[in-house]
Amino acid sequence: MTVRRVIHAAIDGPHFSPKYLDNGIPFLSARNVKADRWSLDDVKYVSGSDYRDFCKRVRPERGDVLYTKGGTTGVARAVDLTFPFQVWVHIAVLKLKRDRIDPEYLALALNSPRCYEQSQLFTRGATNQDLGLGRMKDIELPLPTSIGEQRLLVEGLNASFSTQDTTIARTEREIELIREYRTRLTADVVTGKLDVREAAARLPEEAPADITEDETDLSIDPEAAADEEAVV
Repeated sequence: MTVRRVIHAAIDGPHFSPKYLDNGIPFLSARNVKADRWSLDDVKYVSGSDYRDFCKRVRPERGDVLYTKGGTTGVARAVDLTFPFQVWVHIAVLKLKRDRIDPEYLALALNSPRCYEQSQLFTRGATNQDLGLGRMKDIELPLPTSIGEQRLLVEGLNASFSTQDTTIARTEREIELIREYRTRLTADVVTGKLDVREAAARLPEEAPADITEDETDLSIDPEAAADEEAVV
């Protein structure tokens, strides 16, 4: 099944940079869209009037899927934001046929290795990379026939991702604690708060190296030495 079979439209944002403000309506670019989260720490803002003008072209809303098509291409995320926002030209807003596909399922499918590889093959340009609204519609994806099956897959994958995220977070925390301990231990040794001489004194002494067979072969034979003296 191709993307064009499950969407009504794919529309990108304005093809120019608007006037940015310190606050206002969030204006998302490709760097703000991640497969697993929104990255809005450095999001830009536009005025309410610009927002309304851009909405004449496309109005992103819950249930759509954002798909990056410029710069970093081939990253999808289902819209679950509860506030109004707009997108730049580097993002395509996919308007879905909701009776055929679930937004979260489409985003997961587009982020899968098979679909991501297709998006990279369809991307054009060396410096100004662009996936293209027409080309992205030809990306093929697996599609269970019922929305219920799609939701079961989404829930199962999300549960798996949640377990992995918990394990990763715990491991990262343990690594951080070890680093903190090492830093504190080093500081205590350098400042003299910890005397390592006592610990060093308790270390086992090194055992003498064993004499190898080759070394025993080098021992002098008394009779051979006597013969050599007689010859001299």
